[in-house]
Amino acid sequence: MSLRVPAALAGLLGGACWMVRAFADSDGLRWAGLVLLGLAVAATGAGLVKAAWLRLLVATAFPVLIWSVLEVLHDAGGTNATDVDAAAGGAVALVAIIVLVRAATRARDHPRDRRASGSHAR
Repeated sequence: MSLRVPAALAGLLGGACWMVRAFADSDGLRWAGLVLLGLAVAATGAGLVKAAWLRLLVATAFPVLIWSVLEVLHDAGGTNATDVDAAAGGAVALVAIIVLVRAATRARDHPRDRRASGSHAR
């Protein structure tokens, strides 16, 4: 089972939460976005490898790696942490949109879909 589409949906929603939080200043949006982005990054990390035991390891380590990079950006930047989070959320949302568009295009152009609709010659 591919985790790309669920990860992209979680990333899109989580990124949107963090972008809206920059204007709304709501702790609820911060935590909702954090959970959704954590799920998206974990699913993306798990999708990088084939072995089941390695999927579990990478699904745990990949979000920790991303979080540590965000923490470095929070400390290094002279801007507010909310602005860094909004930029990160926007980047994740943009990547999620690209993944979702590619998945929709791939599903539309997949040979099994054409065979089911009867548009191929036998």
